Amino acid sequence: MICVTLTPRPEPSSQNTGAIAISQDPLGIQGQRTSQVGDLELWSRPLTGDGYAFAVLNTAQIGGPQVFSAVLHSLVPGAACAVTCLVTEVLPNLRSGETHTAISTVRFLVNPTGSVLFTVFPDQPSPGQPDPGTGQPSPG
Repeated sequence: MICVTLTPRPEPSSQNTGAIAISQDPLGIQGQRTSQVGDLELWSRPLTGDGYAFAVLNTAQIGGPQVFSAVLHSLVPGAACAVTCLVTEVLPNLRSGETHTAISTVRFLVNPTGSVLFTVFPDQPSPGQPDPGTGQPSPG
């Protein structure tokens, strides 16, 4: 007799600390669709610490990946990215933050029916705001 034990495999997002942090952000502000170009939709929501979460959805059913690109200052309102900011891809692959200037262009490939989730935070948090890397309040 052969016994096989099947263990459910958790979804990648259920173990992704970045995705969990976005969904449980204390501000609790719902995301909104901010633009749509062809099959690509851009959704955003503000986060604690002067940051923003962005989701890019590809609504196409067939075809290859589509390129999403945008200049950071067109995505992030106000002074959130005044000098430099930290851009972190959260889904589909967790990639640690890269420092960009406000005039940098971010680019992601988005598969058909797929999505990309990324965050943008000031490289230096405002005084008293949580540091996006540690969650601890910044000095000030």
